[in-house]
Amino acid sequence: MTRIRYLAVVGLMAVGKTTVGRAIGEHLGWRFDDSDAAIEAGTGLTVRELRDRRGQAALRAVESRHLLDALAGPPEIVIAAAAGTVEDVRCREALRRGDTLVVWLRASSSLLAERFAEEPHRPTYGHDPMAFLARQDAIRAPLYASLDPLVVDVDGRSTEAVIEIAIAAVDRRLGR
Repeated sequence: MTRIRYLAVVGLMAVGKTTVGRAIGEHLGWRFDDSDAAIEAGTGLTVRELRDRRGQAALRAVESRHLLDALAGPPEIVIAAAAGTVEDVRCREALRRGDTLVVWLRASSSLLAERFAEEPHRPTYGHDPMAFLARQDAIRAPLYASLDPLVVDVDGRSTEAVIEIAIAAVDRRLGR
């Protein structure tokens, strides 16, 4: 069996990838890499500003490059992957490698819509976040599922409970 060297936390925007990923990283003693923060540090723009100034395709290209670079870099890292990276076949292939464990944080579009506007760095997509997120879920859920992820459902759970469930699932998969 291939040793797990990378862990990626995936899911739609506002699901809690940064919070849960950071906690998993601390638990494992691994570095944590947040896609949004890394992109902002590298470009000087928030993901919202990047999308607004350079367009959706440019944003997706930067997000995909970040994930691919992180998965090709030094091991023992937890990556909070940008939500759209799952639509890039190269990213899905990298996430399916035997040395990468994927944790999929899954939530309803209604819960995500409540959280969506709380963070000004997130791009906006129209006036109905719940409808937008439902469309994104319809496209991305099958792609996330194809990654053989550990699935953690977020709805109806506190942040602390989600973190606890995610860490327990990771520990079981890693044989800890």
